[in-house]
Amino acid sequence: AVLGVFRPKAGPEASRFILQTSKGYILTNNVVIASGHQFDYLRSDASKVPLKTSSGEIFSPVYVSVPVVGVKGQIWSTKPLPSEQGLRGPIFTSQAALFWSKHSSRDDTASLPIPEYCTHDRHGKRIARHAYGRQTADGRVIFGCDRVRCSDRDFELSKEGLDSCRQTVGRFLPKILDEEVEGVWTGIMPFSRDGKPLLGELDDAGLPGAWVAVGFGPHGIMEGPGAGKAIAEAIVKKTKIPRALNVLRPSRKHDGCRVHFEDR
Repeated sequence: AVLGVFRPKAGPEASRFILQTSKGYILTNNVVIASGHQFDYLRSDASKVPLKTSSGEIFSPVYVSVPVVGVKGQIWSTKPLPSEQGLRGPIFTSQAALFWSKHSSRDDTASLPIPEYCTHDRHGKRIARHAYGRQTADGRVIFGCDRVRCSDRDFELSKEGLDSCRQTVGRFLPKILDEEVEGVWTGIMPFSRDGKPLLGELDDAGLPGAWVAVGFGPHGIMEGPGAGKAIAEAIVKKTKIPRALNVLRPSRKHDGCRVHFEDR
């Protein structure tokens, strides 16, 4: 685990970082932040004291504030069904997408700020219905639903949310309600405040060599590999990420990352 990130503000090592990990220290030219919705390790107690190298160089802690929050979804699964009861392909409902195209779910004033593309408001009231599903190779039908703002470690299941999702799916697959639910689980997705991933270098925020690839929300599996390739090529070739991705720059004005150097 990474416990802290350190960098001198001047001197011969000014373009390098020291990573403090649970197994020691690593000196590197680049740091890539590609985590989920938890960034407390960059502000932990272990990273508050400056480091002094054998050459006498002082490395001060660097804090990177990443505006990514946790949004919880739920998934439920049936037992394996006969092939004649199967689905022909993936299913995505459109009600939530239509709602988000006309309305914003964002609420920065809530005790837990709510990002774009959520299904519930600050009071837990549903504002959009969202469901998607498919059938697995062994015959199970699985459906995911809801995007609810949550705390960092809130994996509690919502029976009300599950029942609501099943009723939504039952409107177009009525026979699915006759099938026993075999399993239910939750997952927390990393959402940026404005709903767009944060991707690129933090050079214009005063931290060249630090890269960010976070906030992909529910699309990490689809977009993550391409994001990783873009950053890897930029680091190796010492170039910028493609201009077409500038809209995702991590230090964008209102919803981007903030960098703070701890002076001690």
